Amino acid sequence: MNVIDQDLINQAVVARFLKWHDRRHLAQSYLLTGPRDIGKLATAMAVAKALNCENTSKGSDDFYCSSCPSCVKIETMNHPDIHVLEADGDTIKIEQIRQFLNQIRFCAFQAKIKIFIIKDIDKVTPEAGNALLKTLEEPSANSLILLTSAFPDRMLSTIRSRCHQVAFYPVSEEKLAEQLQKYYDIPNASTRFLAYFAEGCFGKAKRFYSGNILDFKNEVIQRFILTSDHEGFIKTVTADKDRTGLFLDIVLSWVRDMLFLKVDLDRRKLIFIEHQKDLEQMSRRYTLNDIQNIWEQVVNIRKLHAENLNIKIPLAILKESLWDN
Repeated sequence: MNVIDQDLINQAVVARFLKWHDRRHLAQSYLLTGPRDIGKLATAMAVAKALNCENTSKGSDDFYCSSCPSCVKIETMNHPDIHVLEADGDTIKIEQIRQFLNQIRFCAFQAKIKIFIIKDIDKVTPEAGNALLKTLEEPSANSLILLTSAFPDRMLSTIRSRCHQVAFYPVSEEKLAEQLQKYYDIPNASTRFLAYFAEGCFGKAKRFYSGNILDFKNEVIQRFILTSDHEGFIKTVTADKDRTGLFLDIVLSWVRDMLFLKVDLDRRKLIFIEHQKDLEQMSRRYTLNDIQNIWEQVVNIRKLHAENLNIKIPLAILKESLWDN
């Protein structure tokens, strides 16, 4: 099975690694940083393919052929010299690191360059981090270590300082919306919503879309925002922590659009552009101060939810705030 999501590969980063390799400037350890779902792991795997592709007749614009034995083995996670380590639960433990690093001592079986990828290095325990540090200080010849992290500030500073950093940046909402419009056969309003919630990360947009966020968004609007009879819906939503967080984000985004209309900002920037009439009617029912208070309520509920605290009473108060007019 192919485990590399081709849509998430940062081709510019792959090109940079090939350039470093061709000029003999390739270091032995890199830290790939950027938001979750931005394509760090997919790009790391693509770098492994590019540096080990056996096809010398591929096009000048192609980094790898995807058909030679090396490319196929890497794509299917069957290459003996390409190793990927992920957290065991919430952490990367010292036993995992030791077993992983044992492979570095051996010569390559088939690859030109052995590749060692550790996903979410910020999850490494202090003991495991110290074990890894020794390898980073005394790297093995003809090997490349690629670490990824969405939270580099959480990782051991000693590991971070030993690696060359490669940053991945989100694209603008407008550019992501254009990409989604080409990728999915959905209305412009839906791509705009996905782009806003994905925060410039194509992978996040794909995850949301496959998780039926568009249907859930419509359900939140019809069964919570635009009606006062939503007891059953709230009970269902709050039974799932992730769903609750998404629900609160959608409600907060709706309140954000109400604020936009209230202070007469650019209507083209509305997230729920297809519900402009509903937003206008609702925003007219409240003063600016009312809407700001509702905003603060939702923000506070999100904080309580993030801390795993009970939000039943705050949600009840929010319902009253939404429907007391």
